Amino acid sequence: MRVGRWQLVPLRVELLKTYAGASTGENAEILAHVRAVHRAAGGQGTWLLDRGFDRRNLFGPLVQQGVAFVAWLVGDRQVRAAEGRTLAVKVLAYELRPGRWPTPRPRRGYTAYCEVRLPEVCPDAFLLVVHWRWPDSARP
Repeated sequence: MRVGRWQLVPLRVELLKTYAGASTGENAEILAHVRAVHRAAGGQGTWLLDRGFDRRNLFGPLVQQGVAFVAWLVGDRQVRAAEGRTLAVKVLAYELRPGRWPTPRPRRGYTAYCEVRLPEVCPDAFLLVVHWRWPDSARP
C-alpha cells in the first residue's frame, strides 16, 4: 500500500513456512493473501498488478470474487478485440497508435484505449489502456 508519494507499507507479511503434506502452489498462496487483504479492507480498493501477475490462473478467481484490479499485461498475451479478432496485446497496442501525434504534443504522453475480452477468464469485457510516454516511441 502506498502512503503519500514515496512511502510503501506492506499490507501483509508472512515468514517462509514449511507445509505438512503437499504445498498449495504459488498461485493459491498469492490468491489467499489477496483475499485476506480484500476482506480486511471491506471489499474496497483496487489492486495494481505488475506483469508478473499476468497468469491465466490468477485473473479468473479475482473476477469471480469481484476484486477490482488493474494489471500490466505481458505483450504476447492473447486478447479478443471488439470486432472478434484474437491477437497479441502488443499488436493491438501498435494498431492503437495514432497516425499523427496530436499537436501540440502532450507533455505527459499519449493514451489510447479499447474494449477487449479474455475468453479464458470470463465473458465480460475489459478495458485495455495503452500509454506512450513520448510521442513516436515504439514501446507503449
